Amino acid sequence: MSLDLTTAGANAVVDYLVNTGTRYLGLAADAALTEVTDGAYSRQDLNAACPAAASGAVANTSTLAFDTGSETATHWFIIDHASGAGTLGKIISGRLPTPITGA
Repeated sequence: MSLDLTTAGANAVVDYLVNTGTRYLGLAADAALTEVTDGAYSRQDLNAACPAAASGAVANTSTLAFDTGSETATHWFIIDHASGAGTLGKIISGRLPTPITGA
């Protein structure tokens, strides 16, 4: 059995992951999603930065800035709380195309 999503279906999935409830983008130092804690790091509010999905994708419309201090972030994740584990935990994650160190 295969699953084929229409554009409307893909938009609904993306909106659920990014725009349903409060969502934050966080950075992690490894594939185990150990969150960065150095510098002035804090998770960034996605709801303020991302419009509704279109064509099965969403892109931020404002700058999301991180300061990882001396730690290197290699992965990103979306979570439902500004700090702590969150109710849903880490909802989705992936590897950054380029590691981030500093501001």
